[in-house]
Order: sequence, then structure tokens, then C-alpha cells
Amino acid sequence: MAQLIEEKFQAMIAQQIHEDDHVIVASDARHNRQIANHIPAKLLSYSFFKNRNETVSDEEYQSIVKNAHLIVDSVQLERDLISHQEKYQRENTMIRITPFETRQSPNISSQLMETFIGVWIDGMSDADLQQMMQRLVDYIAQEDNYRLILLTRHQNDIPMWLRECIASVNEEYQAKQNADVNVSALMTPEDQDDIIAVKTIHAEHDVVEALRTLRLVIDMSKEPDLYLQISAISAGIPQINGQQTDYVSDYDNGRIINTVDELDDALNYYLFYLKNWNYAYAYSLKLIDAYASKNIINQLDELIEGENDAT
Repeated sequence: MAQLIEEKFQAMIAQQIHEDDHVIVASDARHNRQIANHIPAKLLSYSFFKNRNETVSDEEYQSIVKNAHLIVDSVQLERDLISHQEKYQRENTMIRITPFETRQSPNISSQLMETFIGVWIDGMSDADLQQMMQRLVDYIAQEDNYRLILLTRHQNDIPMWLRECIASVNEEYQAKQNADVNVSALMTPEDQDDIIAVKTIHAEHDVVEALRTLRLVIDMSKEPDLYLQISAISAGIPQINGQQTDYVSDYDNGRIINTVDELDDALNYYLFYLKNWNYAYAYSLKLIDAYASKNIINQLDELIEGENDAT
């Protein structure tokens, strides 16, 4: 089988790749060396994207040919590669880009009676998640129109304590509504909504759809979700992150906070002051152009052309 793959690969190169074509390879230790045997290092770039490369193993890094370019989409992967470079005293040229393009999408949060706050709950320790949820539950109790939308790719992994917390908060709210004679008399079963709801993200379009109604989104994980950040920019809504990233500028299109103790102030900054929310929206519109597909391609061109100019 290995010989057959080798023959087919050589035939593909002969038919489709010209001698000055630059090739971007999805890095994998199983094929990196094989590809490098047929394509010059100066024409090779290896991509490391979080969706398929959680980390970069020693074996994978050693399978990368010297002088090839490296393309990453996360700070963690960049750190892994820098660590390997220092260990093996190599200096592969590297850039960090987003594999996702921005594309303006509608946001109708200003047209709604309720204020929906999105919360990304993946990638957090149980202790950190509990601390954040306690803070948020206390926060939304201040206003009857506040709602939490918990976003996750792994609904089956939601801890039992969080499920119980969601049920308890919603039951308490419904009981309060039913106890209010004036409200209860006007309500139909369809009118009864939840204070906290879970939105499962199965695919990219689920993120876009969820953000349509959100007033802002929170991601306190150690590595903020890349597609969520790009989608929030596309929707023009502020982001509150617990880590510095390339896609959120503090006080511009969001807030960077160190602990959940700062959540209240960050939320107030955008929910209490329309001027701040509007500024974040306008700033995001500028970023939509910056992270459009044409500019991502330009970055790759600069990486490739820079090498060509040097030679």
C-alpha cells in the first residue's frame, strides 16, 4: 500500500505541480517526510490548525524539513513550535493566521426585549466554570430581561451540577412569574421562556445562528475559540475574553479580563452604555475587512514571496 501511495503521489506531482508552485501541507508525522522527498523545502509550508493539531509532538516536529514555512492558527501551537525550534536550534519562518474568513452577518439583539448574553463553556476547568456560573447567575438576577445562552460543542459532557444549576434557576424564575398574578394571567405556555438555555454547536453555521440574537459573548477558556471570535467580529458584537488574542482589542471590540471577578465591570461596560457597544460594533466592521479572505491570502503571499525575494 505504501508503494502504491508513493507512485500515485509522484504521478500527481508530475501532472499538477509546477517547479515554482508553493505547496501548503496539512502537517502530519505520517506524511511530512514523504512529501518533502519530492518538493523542495523552500516551496513547502506546513499548516498546524487547532481543529486537527491539539499540540505538536516531538516526532511531528522532527518530520518537518528544515527551511520550510510554518502556518499556525493559535497561540498555543505557535508556542509549541517555538519551543521545538529552540530545542533543535532551527528557525523555520512562521506566521499565525486565521483559517476562517470574516463575513458580515446580521445581529438583531437591539430589536429584542430580552438581552441575551452568550457564554462559551468549553475548555474550562470544572472549578473555573463553577466560579464563572455563580458570578453570571448573580449578575442576571439584577434585570428581568437578562438571559444566558450557554454555547458548547459537547452537550453530553455538561457536568451534572451545571444541569442542576440551569434547572434550578429556570424553575425559580417560572415560579416567580406564576406567582405574579398580573403576569401569569397574560402568559400562555409558549410565553414561558428560560433564563438559562444551552445551545449545542454541531457545525459552523450553528455559531453564526446563535450570535444573531446575542448582545455580547464571553469566553473565559485558556484558548478562546477561534471560530467564535471570528464569528463575533462578523456579527459586530463585543467579546469578553480571559486571554489576550489577535482578534480582540481591549476596550475596542471587547474586554480582556484576568479573572471572573472582573466580569461584572466588563458586562456593565457594554450593557449599561450604548456608546461603548456601538463603538465595538463599528470597530468590528473594520476588522471584517482586515480578516476577509483576500487579506488572509495576501498574508500567505507575503510569506511565500518573502522567501522567493530572499533567494
